[in-house]
Amino acid sequence: MIFKSLKLYLGAEIDLEQTLNILVDFCYKKQEMVAQEGDFSLRGGIIDIFPFTFELPVRFELDDARIVSVKSFAPADGSPLYEHKMAIILPVG
Repeated sequence: MIFKSLKLYLGAEIDLEQTLNILVDFCYKKQEMVAQEGDFSLRGGIIDIFPFTFELPVRFELDDARIVSVKSFAPADGSPLYEHKMAIILPVG
């Protein structure tokens, strides 16, 4: 069995369309705002993902294709809580 994951690193350049397709392949649901595990959203240069293995959603801020910020945030109001260097996203279920 092949272990699938999506590794998103601070400073990495990503292909946005490919990243979004991987999230869909991993059974994440595109929403306007993330509210529960398995949700993701895209607003401009910001991708929010709520991995099912995390207690909080993670916000990835992009400058063009480069990840310039990785932070956990409070889902209730979007306030940033913790900075990270990377996040590993696993498929839902």
